Amino acid sequence: MCKGVIKTSKNHTIKNKMYAKYGKVCFIEELGIRTKQEIKADIKRYKSKKQRKRMDELTYHHIVERCNDGATTEENGAILRAINHAWLHRLPQPQKAVINRLLQEYKRAYSQECQVEIVEELKTEFSIAATTFKPKELLRE
Repeated sequence: MCKGVIKTSKNHTIKNKMYAKYGKVCFIEELGIRTKQEIKADIKRYKSKKQRKRMDELTYHHIVERCNDGATTEENGAILRAINHAWLHRLPQPQKAVINRLLQEYKRAYSQECQVEIVEELKTEFSIAATTFKPKELLRE
């Protein structure tokens, strides 16, 4: 476990790039690793309103820790709510490793879903009229 790691402005820069790509969401919550009840109970441990507010903020998580030569990059990062970030770092190393793999998989899957590939340029002019889409269930009549 790493101790005494100092935050840098690079974390903030990379975190903002990740916000643009993934949105302002906690990857652990998006994956459903912790329930809302678990998170709420965890936040209640903090007595002051200021502490609880701080634990609600989004943070940059190094998947490979900096003390283990983990870079501060989008590839090595995940966006986590502070309460989930603290929880993750309290876990035993084997569990932490599993969750870090899930965070990497989440980013890979997200990137694949959002990729657009232009296969062929259209050389035909066309227009799109207003269209109504119905769920498949309603089309079975």
